[in-house]
Amino acid sequence: MLALHLPSGKDKHGKRSVPEPPPALPRGLVAADSHPRHSLHRSVTIMSMSAAFLLLWVFETQPLLWAESESPLEPSAEVTLTCQARLETVDFQLLKNGVAQEPVHLDAPAIKHQFLLTGDTRGRYRCRSGLSAGWTRLSELLELTGPTGPRPYSPTVLRGIND
Repeated sequence: MLALHLPSGKDKHGKRSVPEPPPALPRGLVAADSHPRHSLHRSVTIMSMSAAFLLLWVFETQPLLWAESESPLEPSAEVTLTCQARLETVDFQLLKNGVAQEPVHLDAPAIKHQFLLTGDTRGRYRCRSGLSAGWTRLSELLELTGPTGPRPYSPTVLRGIND
């Protein structure tokens, strides 16, 4: 490790003057009076934060959410929502209309979890998966509106001018 000795704070006549602030040190250099452990700790902290940011930037953590149904035309059909994480996890959570449902904790890490919906499945859904320090971002919004089949026929009576 290189050490940089700072000026002693004496003027050209050998008298003590008010010390000037130390000059900015080039990267990697440590002032002789600083403790190397503190510098190392700062460097490790900065490197850890940089690595965490890089990992979040490189590895997208937002899960994917999609719906599947055996019979999309039946109002009472069961719907399966699949939440697929980007990294293996043991925790998944579904949100319906902005309200978090009970989290699911698996026995073994998995990349996806399926939520079975019955009854009134209409609503806006999102999911998230667990990380070591909390939850991922929410998935994109998925809206279930109910059966999308043709509406029942209802005759329309048109009245003419002469009726």
